[in-house]
Amino acid sequence: MLAACGGSTPPVSSMDCPDAGLAMVPDTGPTPDAGMDAGTDAGTALFPRYPRVRSHGGLVQTQVHLRVAIAAGDPLAGALETFSRDIVTSAWWAQVTAEYCGPNGCIGPGAFDGTVTLPPATSYSEDDVRALIAADLANPAVREPDAQSNYLLFIPAGATFTQPFGAPSCSGYHAYHYFLTLQSRAGAPVRVPYSVMLRCSDSSTLRTQTFLASHELVEAATDPFMDGFVVDDSGWAATHGAELADVCLYSGTTTAGPHEVERVYSDRRAARGLDPCRLDSDGVDFTTVPVSGRTLIVLRPGEATTIPLRSRSLGAVPDWTLQALSLDARVQLSLSSTTTNDGQDLTLTVSAAAALPATFQVPFILSSKSGGVTHAWQGAVGSLYE
Repeated sequence: MLAACGGSTPPVSSMDCPDAGLAMVPDTGPTPDAGMDAGTDAGTALFPRYPRVRSHGGLVQTQVHLRVAIAAGDPLAGALETFSRDIVTSAWWAQVTAEYCGPNGCIGPGAFDGTVTLPPATSYSEDDVRALIAADLANPAVREPDAQSNYLLFIPAGATFTQPFGAPSCSGYHAYHYFLTLQSRAGAPVRVPYSVMLRCSDSSTLRTQTFLASHELVEAATDPFMDGFVVDDSGWAATHGAELADVCLYSGTTTAGPHEVERVYSDRRAARGLDPCRLDSDGVDFTTVPVSGRTLIVLRPGEATTIPLRSRSLGAVPDWTLQALSLDARVQLSLSSTTTNDGQDLTLTVSAAAALPATFQVPFILSSKSGGVTHAWQGAVGSLYE
């Protein structure tokens, strides 16, 4: 997670901090203590206490005008341009964005505004990216920049990327989104969101590039200026951030036509007690989650606790596999069973090593898997929550 701000050079004037939830390549405040059957009809709800989404009151991009920067000679250029043409008018885009509305309206279909050539280089910086966008938008042949303008920038294979705010490329992040502030041709200030996708050793394929781009594009539309929509839960946000694609990184992928894309958190489904990272068309929901619904587990170093879990499905499904993943080996997770089905009770034992610092936070993920489908529940363990 990044905390420092990056500098800029003219004509760019933005000096703000970037999206703190940076996209990684996918693995193919506490929720109120409510019982498993509280709040929603148990016959229609998978689990009634999924975290809800909240807005900080900022604008959304109601009609994304997408422009794409690709390096000359990039072997994926044609496929990435096709993806960019398709994505903001796809059925997937409508499914995952239409429910999100800001003071300027709701997100609808977007438009593809063409490509710009990314100059060849062996290394790029944040300032290079911002200067490219500013120069492109100064071209009178390009659509006048406004709050609907949006850029995808695909860094070519073999090139390194340097950010002024410090995270190492490809190990600290694979993609990120932010915005720059520049002047319109009439001299008025305008903010333009953009996303940068890196071609790392583990994100060099077309499917990983479209996954990363879809992740950042959704977040750039729902949270373009860092005052938009986030998931209102510290446990879910602890893994990779609180934005709507960040919290679904452990829920597998889906498709938009022929393109592999990210899953996106749905507040509408969360309100109905359904897995918020799934689509209505995905089939029967199933999961195993803490009975209490809590996503934050309070432990001091050297302590252990046992958490009751319950399995739930909304239809007949085969037994599913349950996995518990800690993002720090000093917090150990142990399940009473790794195979389960609807109505079965299990336990999760959580142990914090004595060597942990007095104040710590370790994210964890419970993954229910069957037939290539993953339902994830996220949380965090720590003394930070006392």
